[in-house]
Amino acid sequence: MESEKNDIKIYLAIICILLFLIIYVSESSKSIGNCSECSIVYKYTLPNTETENTLEVNITDLYNYYKKGECLVTWQRSQGFVYNG
Repeated sequence: MESEKNDIKIYLAIICILLFLIIYVSESSKSIGNCSECSIVYKYTLPNTETENTLEVNITDLYNYYKKGECLVTWQRSQGFVYNG
């Protein structure tokens, strides 16, 4: 009987912790903003060069091209990452 009470207390504590975490994550994610403001940065160095190149792509554009079955960014051996949009 005593172990059942302890089990119930442990389950209630776990539920409270999980509820707190869910509320915390949902509140902190509100400050992130709209996904259209986010981007991915591809950094690469071509063979036989020492300069680092970057290509910044908007996540929303990348996803929209993916839904259409197209690739917004491709890799070419001689040029590195290439923006197809």
